[in-house]
This record gives sequence, structure tokens and C-alpha cells, in this order.
Amino acid sequence: GLHALFTDSNLDPVEVAKAKQGQTSDYPNGIPECGTDALRFALCAYTSQGRDINLDVNRILGYRHFCNKLWNAVKFAMKTLGENFVPSEKALLCGEESVSDRWILSRLSAAVALCDAGFKAYEFPAITTAIYNFWLYELCDVYLESVKPVLSRAEEDSSSQRQALVCRQTLYTCLDVGLRLLSPIMPFVGEELYQRLPRRRPQSDPPSITVTLYPDSEEVRVVKNELMYKHSEYGSLEVFGF
Repeated sequence: GLHALFTDSNLDPVEVAKAKQGQTSDYPNGIPECGTDALRFALCAYTSQGRDINLDVNRILGYRHFCNKLWNAVKFAMKTLGENFVPSEKALLCGEESVSDRWILSRLSAAVALCDAGFKAYEFPAITTAIYNFWLYELCDVYLESVKPVLSRAEEDSSSQRQALVCRQTLYTCLDVGLRLLSPIMPFVGEELYQRLPRRRPQSDPPSITVTLYPDSEEVRVVKNELMYKHSEYGSLEVFGF
């Protein structure tokens, strides 16, 4: 372990004793296992001003909890979609989307644009921030909570059934694009969750998320352009973030 590294080093015995004491004080129960995806996400999230960073284990632990949040969100979504759900071949608006549907699609479009710009500029903290905010604060905290009543009323009448179907298509688009955004930084979690999704084109879609196309601004431009022409109940596009 880390103590052995100090013991086998060329440090002065007094310095070794201080280092061991500091480790024991900081991590009395040892360093918790966080997984490679959480570590990779944490390293990408750091804004590096040089060759060295002050890595905080608690921050890595926080991203491990983020992985758990992703897992639970997809688990809930798959239960919501149902075994017989068939996604549309393309992510296009049908014209019956609710305000919540249009809002989350606008946030997805914004996240794609931020990640696209981040990769082009090698600004990895901007990428991780966009992914984290979309999944945690927008998809999980807002959209999933807002659609639960819609899905619970799905069997009441034909109108409710149609609204629930539109909601499921929107949710699928968010999962599909969101996991592909996540994949380069959290490849193991991304792959595991992606394999649980039904495919838009089962016969031709790639078998693994690692060989799918990474989302770019052009892919969501059609959805964004359609959203720009749909006014909300508030008569303003500001609710969509444009």
C-alpha cells in the first residue's frame, strides 16, 4: 500500500513517520474504491494550471455517487419505457411535445453544443460540467420528476396514452444522446447502460457505444430549429434557454 511506498523510499525516517501519520489521519478506514470511470471523470473535471493537480479523493467519491445516479436514472427510464417500447428511427419532434419535453430537448441541445466546443478547444472541464449538469440537474432532478404524473396517467384515456408515448420518445432521445456524450469519459458505465437501450435501427446500429457516432451540433440542429419555432405557454422562448 502507500505505507510500503514510503518505507521503501529514500525519505528520512522522520519524514516517513510524518507521512504515515498524515495518511492515517486523512483516511482512517483507507481510501474508498471509486472505480476507473469516476477517477477519469474527476481528472478531466480538474482545471489544470500546470503538470500537477491537488487531487481530492472526496471529489472522486462524489463522481462515484454520480455513477450510481446514472445507473438509477437509466433503470427507472427502462422501467418507464417498457419491454415493448420501439424508438423512432430518427430524433425528430412530432409536434405534440409538452413544455417539459421541449425544455429537456433544448437542454440536451445545449449540452451537445458545449461538449462539441469543449472537445474542439481541449477544455475538458467544460465537457464534464455540461454532462454532469445535464444528467443530474436537468434530466434527473427536473424532467424525470415532471413526467412521473404523465406516465402514471398513461392508461386513463387515448389522449393520456399519446402524451405518455411522446414523453417516452423524448426520454429515449435524452438517454441515447446523453450516454454517447458520456462515453469517452465514462466508457465502462456508458457501455453497460447503453447495452440496455433498444436500438433505433436494430439491424444497422453499431453493437457498442464505443463505435457509435459522437453527438455533434449538426445531429441536434434539426430538433433545435424546430424548438425555436414552437412558443411556450408563456409566449417566450426564454423558457427553452434560447
